[in-house]
Amino acid sequence: MGATDPLAINDPGDRLGYYLTLSNAWVLYYAASAYPSKSEMRNFIGLFRDHEILIGGRKSSLETLEHQIIRPQFKDPRAHFYLNCAAFSCPALWQGAIPAGKTWEVLEQSVKRLINDPRHVNYDAPEKKLTLSKIFDWFADDFLTCLKTQKGIQRPHVAQYILLYLNGPSREALTKTPPEEVSVRYYSYSKSLNEQR
Repeated sequence: MGATDPLAINDPGDRLGYYLTLSNAWVLYYAASAYPSKSEMRNFIGLFRDHEILIGGRKSSLETLEHQIIRPQFKDPRAHFYLNCAAFSCPALWQGAIPAGKTWEVLEQSVKRLINDPRHVNYDAPEKKLTLSKIFDWFADDFLTCLKTQKGIQRPHVAQYILLYLNGPSREALTKTPPEEVSVRYYSYSKSLNEQR
């Protein structure tokens, strides 16, 4: 897969799907290569900076793929809910490659799955407290820019992004709370290896 030239993929959705699948495949490769040693996962940043990958037959890194290709070229924050780092607090890993023509559908499913998982998003209505995955902290600009450019919200709040996908009683309660009254906290991020037990 790393030998495929992504620039030869004309459809933007399929090109993004290729990059996302490639990223997860390389993470799994390096995690499996190190297993059962947990040192690779403990050196979380090193995984992205130091390990060489191939993109279109050219040497690169996971950090370059995410921060210099996926984020700036596609400007779709839903990618954060598909990308997996093999850590316990990462979004759940999807099985297999993203099929051709299905990237946008898979991203929608990815974001809905994470936002409706109380381990990643929880709204305490009486306290008006929204507790979120650290992903929403690390990449806050991606989510707020999306709300500005795609939804026309001039003074966006992360709660407004959550409401695009949240279901159930929490959605009803959060909808009734003005964004400026919502306090935001973040879950601690576990970098331990996410493995089946």
